[in-house]
Amino acid sequence: MNQHQLENRSLRIKRETKSPTLQKRAKSRLINEEYRDASAIALSDQEHFNALWKELEA
Repeated sequence: MNQHQLENRSLRIKRETKSPTLQKRAKSRLINEEYRDASAIALSDQEHFNALWKELEA
């Protein structure tokens, strides 16, 4: 994510964390976004993707 997106996300999280229910949602959303970003990076790296593919074939 670029700096602008990170800033918007932190502002959104601050706005959403005023009640306990919204705090849980914000935490879940943050975890999901981090997982999605990490998996996108891993699969865009050709060497890493090839290593995962070899593990699946074995």
